[in-house]
Amino acid sequence: LCAFSVIIFRKKLPTAERSYKVWGYPIIPLLFVGCAILLLINTIITNPTSTAIGLGIIALGWPVYHFYFSKIKA
Repeated sequence: LCAFSVIIFRKKLPTAERSYKVWGYPIIPLLFVGCAILLLINTIITNPTSTAIGLGIIALGWPVYHFYFSKIKA
């Protein structure tokens, strides 16, 4: 996610000051994102049950997060 955000921000804000340097941009961030996607696909294919359980836990946390933060803002 962070590696992909580097690409997005550099496309949206081409004239912004760069407080950091990314070695090998855009090749290195794209390789990182590609490897992460391949690992995700591999996990889904090789262990779909655990993947579904993990996604279910994340999905259950989503309403809890919104409930908690809606109380703080009010």
